[in-house]
Amino acid sequence: MTALLLVSHLDRVAVAVRDLIFELSGQAIVVGAVGGASGFGADLEAIESEIARLVDEGAHEIAAIGDMGSSMVLLEEVAVDAHVPILVLDAPFLEGAVAAAMALATGGDALETKMAAEEAYGIRKR
Repeated sequence: MTALLLVSHLDRVAVAVRDLIFELSGQAIVVGAVGGASGFGADLEAIESEIARLVDEGAHEIAAIGDMGSSMVLLEEVAVDAHVPILVLDAPFLEGAVAAAMALATGGDALETKMAAEEAYGIRKR
């Protein structure tokens, strides 16, 4: 199973996006959410812990999306030594996460999830 990992500088942002995804997908997918452990910032240990939790839930690969800068750097760093493949998605955080989740909910793998998330750059709101 492919899981989706959301990493934000604020925990409540990652959790809110996860909650939106669950509302849209009916909780048909496994989504991890992690943010700054003590306020604002990306936290390497929290990311590693959430990856371990996703693996414990059965993930054999993880599509991961960060909100900006250091969250992306940390995801790329973690992906190098992870025990499961981690595909870091270069996509807008909210729209990309929703697109990735919908790809997963319809049976997509990490690569299909990556393509869906990265296509979110082209989504117009009107």
